Amino acid sequence: MTVAVAHHASELSERVLAEAVREAERRHTELVLVNVTDSLDLDKRDALEAGIGDVVSKASRATDVAWRIELVAGSTDIAEAILDAVERLGAEVLIIGSRRRSPMAKAFLGSVTQQLILEATVPVLVVKNY
Repeated sequence: MTVAVAHHASELSERVLAEAVREAERRHTELVLVNVTDSLDLDKRDALEAGIGDVVSKASRATDVAWRIELVAGSTDIAEAILDAVERLGAEVLIIGSRRRSPMAKAFLGSVTQQLILEATVPVLVVKNY
């Protein structure tokens, strides 16, 4: 089985990755970082792997977690792309980050986080920004 983490570079991403590593260790399984991007560029993959590798190594000092990146290209519906990847990977849990939104933003703007929570067919662990 697999632990999937929806990855997006932000101030919250290191905390989300650290939690994903702990969950993969706890479940004794692989960690797959799902990154939705505009193109499947090898340079982008290499840059992501270099940056993320340091975070994963730091978070998994006790054990070596097997991990990889799943790039998903060209989607305008980010939540749908992530959900499709989770299903394709056979993930047993999805880990996502959440940031605060104002009441106005909640009322008028769609939320990828909200859509993932409501539509995922696997448990969703939300790491919130505090």
